[in-house]
Amino acid sequence: MRPRIIFAVAVAVILAGTIGFAQGQGRIEKFGIGPEASVGFKVGHCADGNFDVLTDYVFLITGTNRYDKSGQFVTDRFQLKVIGESVYYNSSDPAKSLPGGPGEVENHRTDPKTGLGFGAGLSFKVRIPGYGLVFAETGRFAYDYSTGEYVFQSGHNQFADQDLAALCKYLK
Repeated sequence: MRPRIIFAVAVAVILAGTIGFAQGQGRIEKFGIGPEASVGFKVGHCADGNFDVLTDYVFLITGTNRYDKSGQFVTDRFQLKVIGESVYYNSSDPAKSLPGGPGEVENHRTDPKTGLGFGAGLSFKVRIPGYGLVFAETGRFAYDYSTGEYVFQSGHNQFADQDLAALCKYLK
């Protein structure tokens, strides 16, 4: 489950309408949220070491909600962008940390008719200088909000698959 996505969709739909204008086909509302801080977001659990991997980041969401002529919600499109670097750390010993990014950003679209959310981007990224990428969530996905399951994934999916071994090793 991608909590960033679910949070962003919920916030976008609830707080949408900061700027609205009419079009021949319906109405489009543009919105912006943030910058906001997320502190202690749980990435996953490291059984070997018995600690959680947490991340702190500051993000900005921008997007549009689209409505048909009768005012029914049709779809939304939004981008969640991490501003600056995120920090990934050991919940038991926060001094053990790694910088995330740069370039953590997700693009999303929701289809209320199917209940699916579609996204693409670089959601999570941790690189170790001299070693390389140890944790990433990249590519494209389709997520069913009614079941809480992915119906499609491509790319490097260490968050969705909870493949934290390399990240846990560096934060232990």
